[in-house]
Amino acid sequence: MNNGPQHAWLFQVLRWSTRLQLVAWLRTAGKQHFCVALFAGLAGMLTLGTITMAAVLTNLPLLFPPLAPSAFILFTTPMALSASPRNVVGAHTLAVLAGLFALHVMQWISPHSGLEDPVNMNWARVATIGLAMALVTVLMATGHCMHPPAAASAMLGAMGYLTEPAKAAGLLGATILLVLEAIILNRLLGGLPYPIWRADPGQARRYGSLAGMARARTDHWQQLAEKISQRW
Repeated sequence: MNNGPQHAWLFQVLRWSTRLQLVAWLRTAGKQHFCVALFAGLAGMLTLGTITMAAVLTNLPLLFPPLAPSAFILFTTPMALSASPRNVVGAHTLAVLAGLFALHVMQWISPHSGLEDPVNMNWARVATIGLAMALVTVLMATGHCMHPPAAASAMLGAMGYLTEPAKAAGLLGATILLVLEAIILNRLLGGLPYPIWRADPGQARRYGSLAGMARARTDHWQQLAEKISQRW
């Protein structure tokens, strides 16, 4: 009778569970795009559902629109440079700071423009949004943490939705929670070497579409963005 470790119940459970991982589906399934879509849908439902539940239970401001496109990128292209925890957390943090900075600068320049109220639309608001978008673009590029959905966080700050410290902290806290869930799901449910913090460009290239790189007829602008990110 063979009593080796491969016959232990825990080993059998782990071997069975690996057959349910995304990487196993991609090796055996014919429709890989469908497998990725199914994985992304399930993971997105779990992560945003968890954040929503946390918001309900704690009565804290944790739900913000930029989280949805961030979750989309984290699970449809988890091996992309823009999906790394460093890029997601860093970009949203810089975006919140850029939006609030632009808002405060324009409030100082035009104190009677009512910019603290998101409903008010005037020329001061136009300047605030323009300044916020310019700042967040420069900060993400120079900080080497490109993550496009974070630009929406800058918009929230410039529109006056994050003037309360609790809301700004809530957005950043929810972003961290989203990233922690992505690490767990991409590694356990996906079976992918998802980075704990910083992505490896060399490893990302090996994953093709899971890193946002199409295997054929790659979009010119996608290629350019990847080259810029790798160079920096």
